[in-house]
Amino acid sequence: MSKGYVLQDNNGLAPVAGGGTGSSTASDARTALGLAIGTNVQAQDATLQSISALGTAADRVAYTTGVDTWAETPLTSAGRDLIDDATAGDQRTTLGLGTIATQAANNVSITGGSVTGITDLVVADGGTGASTFTDAGVLLGNGTGAIQVTTAGTAGQVLTSNGAGVDPTFQAVAASSERGYIGTIFETAARFSNASAGAGAITFGPDGITLDTSTTITSYYKLDLTVPNNTAPSIFTKNPTITAEVTMGAKGATFNGLVACGSCTTSGAGITYTGHHFGFKIVTAAGTATLYGTQADGTTEATTSFGTINADDHISMKATLTSGSQVVYRVTINRGAASTATISTNLPSSTTVGVIGQFSASNVSTTAQTTMYIHAFNYYYDI
Repeated sequence: MSKGYVLQDNNGLAPVAGGGTGSSTASDARTALGLAIGTNVQAQDATLQSISALGTAADRVAYTTGVDTWAETPLTSAGRDLIDDATAGDQRTTLGLGTIATQAANNVSITGGSVTGITDLVVADGGTGASTFTDAGVLLGNGTGAIQVTTAGTAGQVLTSNGAGVDPTFQAVAASSERGYIGTIFETAARFSNASAGAGAITFGPDGITLDTSTTITSYYKLDLTVPNNTAPSIFTKNPTITAEVTMGAKGATFNGLVACGSCTTSGAGITYTGHHFGFKIVTAAGTATLYGTQADGTTEATTSFGTINADDHISMKATLTSGSQVVYRVTINRGAASTATISTNLPSSTTVGVIGQFSASNVSTTAQTTMYIHAFNYYYDI
């Protein structure tokens, strides 16, 4: 064939050998050329088109983000180690998980190991609410609050209850259970020293004594029971305890009363409660009488309230100065439930006060009459 001529078959078609396709249709031409779609080549596909656009960087895997849309994400060596495991158990082994990983959240059993890095786990979650406790102290419950701890005791002390709702403390035990006793049911005035002003009066009777301020302004009465034949007493040592039985009589608008071991200054203007003493006082203001435990170190008074009292209330009182460290007060009114309180500050310590029982009443410079009946008083101490 000469240049510029194309061979044709009898149908006028150029054969493949002649540079043609030997076909009259596109489908036949693709077949003739070995490009039949579905047989020799893949048809145009959006998925393949998307994949073809991805890169080929190391440690990456393809994933779909939509229909016919593909993207890549890193696949680390650790990830390949996990996905090539045949079972979930093999995967837990690869991840280093123990049997706790398969337990239900509400039924976990821990049989070994330890938990660290948790600070002050609250009581509601099974903790103590604290991260440190006093060495040698004793732990105390505190409701849902953080667990408390006592101060450490010293040699010979024992943990002692201070009453319902009050934390126990370490306290010394008396060397002997034997107790000395000085008491009175106010048999005779000769046992007492007294002082009075205005129309303040005292009456000795079969049921004890009656202290009466009268209605005269600046009236008072004070009665002292002293240690017999002792010019240098130590009434605040040997764990002293006082008890008294008192009935509140008529109440004036204002009143100061005292039943105590020790000595305070009493006048018609009132009672100064700062002298060395421990015991009980009644303070009436605007006609309302309140009972207190009271103690002082010669300078400053400390008190604890036992609430209001009424005319004709019968009060049983007890106070114990324990090893010079605190005073424990206990009160019952009209034979009801006992109330207890403890004060550890402003403790009396004088070695020259010899008044083991002081009974005082003052109308605090008003024309208000108050009567107070004291039926019995006792002073105990360790022998």
